[in-house]
Amino acid sequence: MHNYNYAIEYYRKAILLNKLIRDSVSLAVDYNGVGDAFLNLNQPDSSLQYYLKAHSLFRKLRKAGYEAIALANLGSAYTNYPDSLYKALNAYKKALIKFQELDLNQYEADIKEGIGDILSKQGKYNAAIMAYNESLKLTEKFNRGLPLKTSNYRKLSETYEKSGDYKSALEYHILFAQFNDSLVQKEKYAQIINLEKQYETEKKANEINRLQAKQEITDVQLKKDKQFKVLGISSTILLLGFLFFVLYKYFEKIKSNKLLEEKNELIKKSENELWVLNAAKNKFFSIIAHDLKNPLHNVLGYSYLLSNDYERFTEAERHKFAKDIYHSTDNIFRLLQNLLEWSRSQTGSLTFKPLEIEFKRILRNSLKVLYSIAEQKHIDINFDYNEDLKMFADPMMIETILRNLINNAIKFTPENGLIQISATQTGDIVEICIRDNGIGISESECNNLFRIDSKVKRKGTSNEDGSGLGLILCKEFVDRNNGAIRVESETGKGSSFFFTIPAIAIA
Repeated sequence: MHNYNYAIEYYRKAILLNKLIRDSVSLAVDYNGVGDAFLNLNQPDSSLQYYLKAHSLFRKLRKAGYEAIALANLGSAYTNYPDSLYKALNAYKKALIKFQELDLNQYEADIKEGIGDILSKQGKYNAAIMAYNESLKLTEKFNRGLPLKTSNYRKLSETYEKSGDYKSALEYHILFAQFNDSLVQKEKYAQIINLEKQYETEKKANEINRLQAKQEITDVQLKKDKQFKVLGISSTILLLGFLFFVLYKYFEKIKSNKLLEEKNELIKKSENELWVLNAAKNKFFSIIAHDLKNPLHNVLGYSYLLSNDYERFTEAERHKFAKDIYHSTDNIFRLLQNLLEWSRSQTGSLTFKPLEIEFKRILRNSLKVLYSIAEQKHIDINFDYNEDLKMFADPMMIETILRNLINNAIKFTPENGLIQISATQTGDIVEICIRDNGIGISESECNNLFRIDSKVKRKGTSNEDGSGLGLILCKEFVDRNNGAIRVESETGKGSSFFFTIPAIAIA
């Protein structure tokens, strides 16, 4: 009986060991094995994830034979998704080419069967039947055995039934039943042989254990007799008693020291948590008392003037008032948005849901509300990244990080400036950079940008307000996604903010 869950458990242990010893070939084989197990458990999502890892590593190592097998496995996994049948067919075709190049024609039978599955799902029943028959011929030619032949007969029966040819469906169903019975009998016979071998092995192991136990008893008795002869019964008892007392005191001391260390660690941890909470409280009240109050005062003041003395002001003055009201309300909105997300992260109500995401889509969502601000300051935004770049992270958190960093770049870049957004993948890590040619940051301020207790707050190039909360939120979200964030800047020469995100799920 196949226990695929145990197989997955042992493969994952092997993955850790092969990563440790840097055995890349074995690591790729392990990934492929986990993919097989998940596919047999009817979990195609997990299977596809590990098959992709195996294929990527085999291709990198230039192991053509293994790569061909991985491509065939990818075809099997993609077949489970109706919208990915073209990917499955492409994978099978690539695998077939590689097997033919390596003169491994015996695997063509599996490929033809897989192509038949795709064609059947697409409703191309005649083409599917042709593919299954080609697989049967190749199975006979290369003596691939009963399982593949039985599988083809079953699928031919099902395909003929779907096409309405019930007579042919019945004929192949009968063949499937006959071969399946033979296959079941063969498996049962193999199970009986394995059970007999297991019984004989356990019987021999029990006999060996019994003999070893008997030998150990004999050895202990001889040792005991020798001790009695050398030291005497009384000396042995006294010595053992003394040793027991010393060991007891020794372990008691170790236990007491360990408890003391644990308590000290708890106290230290509580002090750190209290410090962070106090800093967070001070930051919160600072924002409420100053950063939120000032723009609200601006809105109230200008609104009052417009509502009471509208006709007294020129069109240019009214336009300036409206622009100032817009900037103040925009600052209030962004501050409240960051406050809400930050408070949710502090209270633990913010859920972390990582998944595979496209970088270009997340970037596009982040820029929706920022393009108009950049256009007002005549700032150009350039891009440099692969259109197919993907990462494994929480999409809402990555969107928040990008929005805050790009907004800061716009805020601290003068009119007619330039912002560059780039992303590169190195191994399993994606690094994203937001670079501007703005006013820059001093070294002392760089060291305090991501601290909750910092006082780093500056006006933008168009006198925009800032609370410093956005960068703290960025740091928390990057850490939550198993990444790191850093800044490179020089006063008067612009700033570059870098953060990293995993490209794939961390095993």
